[in-house]
Amino acid sequence: MGYSVLRALRQGQKDLARSLFDESLTAYRELHHKTGVADCLIGFAGLAHVSGATETAARLLGGADAILNSCNGGQDPADWAERDSDVVSIRYHLGAPTFTRLYAEGLVMSLEQLALVARQI
Repeated sequence: MGYSVLRALRQGQKDLARSLFDESLTAYRELHHKTGVADCLIGFAGLAHVSGATETAARLLGGADAILNSCNGGQDPADWAERDSDVVSIRYHLGAPTFTRLYAEGLVMSLEQLALVARQI
């Protein structure tokens, strides 16, 4: 996944980014690679945010964090900066109470629910 997806997203190529995130999510799910799945969900959250679906973004971040917490973290520290930037921006757009509620909803969603939500962006 990596830089090609982030580059596509930053260049406004949302369809390409969506396709790359989707391919990566499918592969990581088949491999049962939890941190990879979480990374994809965080990427989908960023895509949702830039697409105006900030409520979806908050849920996806909650779901990604639940997965990372279940496997004792594992995300590359360099990726946290991008994720944290998204959290700040999404929380600002939604307001803290709404962000907290939607994030909590994401924490209890199943992987199947999260994947379905992500793919609807």
